[in-house]
Amino acid sequence: MENNQSTGLGNQITVVVLAGAALLAALVARFVLPAQFLLDDGHLRDAMDPQHAYLSDSSFQMVAALYRGLGLADAPSLAALLGEALFLVGMFAAIGWGRIRHMGVISLTAVAASVLLSVAYLGQYSKELLTLVVMLLVLAAPRRWQGEIVVVGACLAYGAAVRPYWILVAALYVLWRLAFRYLKRPIWLLVVPVLVYAALQPAFLTVLGGGLQSQRTAVNGTRETTGDVASLIVSPLPDAAGPMGVVAALVMLILMVVPVPLLLSLSPYHMVSAVLILSIWLTVLLPVVRGAVQGRTAPTQPRARVTASRCAALLLAFLLVQALFEPDFGSCLKHLSPLLPLFLAMLPSSIGRAGAGAEPHARTQADEQPSPQAQARAQDVPTALTPHPTRRPQEAVL
Repeated sequence: MENNQSTGLGNQITVVVLAGAALLAALVARFVLPAQFLLDDGHLRDAMDPQHAYLSDSSFQMVAALYRGLGLADAPSLAALLGEALFLVGMFAAIGWGRIRHMGVISLTAVAASVLLSVAYLGQYSKELLTLVVMLLVLAAPRRWQGEIVVVGACLAYGAAVRPYWILVAALYVLWRLAFRYLKRPIWLLVVPVLVYAALQPAFLTVLGGGLQSQRTAVNGTRETTGDVASLIVSPLPDAAGPMGVVAALVMLILMVVPVPLLLSLSPYHMVSAVLILSIWLTVLLPVVRGAVQGRTAPTQPRARVTASRCAALLLAFLLVQALFEPDFGSCLKHLSPLLPLFLAMLPSSIGRAGAGAEPHARTQADEQPSPQAQARAQDVPTALTPHPTRRPQEAVL
């Protein structure tokens, strides 16, 4: 028992040290990170400059206005601390202070990797600031049906203000929540991506004038010629239409989970990125396959299970959209970084045993021993193996 207590305390100290180190690192990250990590930071600085703001995209202008409203337009260090602090609040809300004690090496490694990515992508001026707000609302939403309204409303507001594809994420979130409730066997969940892409194919043709891969192809067309991106996501069937367009989208969905192009690049940086992306999505897919997030989520269920089910639904919705729009794997990791606390909420130590949110409990000798009151009651109550006082011993009921 002493070993368990010391291990649990060691886990908590480790996570606190990681959090403190992340806050300090956020103050200096912008000075040591490669230039490709600071592209959004530069765009937002321009958007906050009155002389250049009109040249910026509307989404950057919106986020820049938020930073100005917070008084952080000329305080990059405080802006970095704000982004990192919001991430850490979400992280502790996701993993739970008490449940940290029961984390194993794999879970602690996942926390450390998440903190490292948060410093790289959030310790600066970033459009992901609003994604952090969405993440926090998902984790804080009440267990009842009102919580679903909070999650969907947050996604819709974010889509309307900054990133329109989050409106699609909101719709797919609702679809996944319904699928988790009514499709009890994980094998049936494989039908969801097929139906989604089959329905979106004609919608893309009508609204956007191209197939499911058209938006990514259009964005990457100019980037390929300038050579500014080494990890572009390129569809094997970019011009596929009809049923083949759906097949192409499903292939890209698999590649978003298993980044084969990065693994084949033999670049150490890209291979590490591939392992991170694969590990992130396995954290979501394994509980789904095991049925830890399926079934009806009621207010009587542990909050950890309800939260994990919502996190899985939102992340899978985001994955389906990423497979259609994400231009490169670097952007993929950047856009995943503010959502990493939702992945941490799906770790076995976060969900609890059998998805019930139960915490492991070390039984002691005191737990096995009945209380003195219980012993006294047991002595006063005759049992089937105890001779009745008015009977002879041989008449005891067996």
